[in-house]
Amino acid sequence: MAKPKREWVRTEMIRRLRSNRDGRLTSAQWLAITGEPLTTVLLLLAPALLVVGLRLPSLAARLWLIIPIIIVVLGAMLLIRARRFARTPLHALTLRAAPTPFIRRLLGQIAVMQDTDGNVYRFKIWLAPQIPLRNDQDYLVYALEDGNQHIVCSLIPSDDPEASHYQPSAEFRHRFNRRAANA
Repeated sequence: MAKPKREWVRTEMIRRLRSNRDGRLTSAQWLAITGEPLTTVLLLLAPALLVVGLRLPSLAARLWLIIPIIIVVLGAMLLIRARRFARTPLHALTLRAAPTPFIRRLLGQIAVMQDTDGNVYRFKIWLAPQIPLRNDQDYLVYALEDGNQHIVCSLIPSDDPEASHYQPSAEFRHRFNRRAANA
């Protein structure tokens, strides 16, 4: 009998694989990828909010102007990021997990994988539930490219009995070609 957390990870990963095999992101993946910089911005703004909070009585007359400006700026940031990822093609890759030293995992490099040509992929951002990767195991990985980094959307071991069900569909290829032409 599987442990409850493992069962949750498996059902969540299967839900993401079903969506990713058609070239789409799930709503949870959209929220995570578009809202990611929002956390950093809010952490950087925390000291400013403390300073402004002390001067709040003198700024009370201008709050009607300040709050909408903040909402518009944060909303524009989210919309720009959502638009960028709506046009980014989702890649289906067959990669082999490379041994990752413990110190690299501590420093934030979660997974290092290689394709058959020897190209190395370092995944720092995961939109999928974290699963332990076995060294020298092949995985079917759905990933996004964001500049010079790769983002894991979902993955499944190639030797999994259900892996053949999650190969890219014809709709995936159509979306990939359309987005790659627009990129």
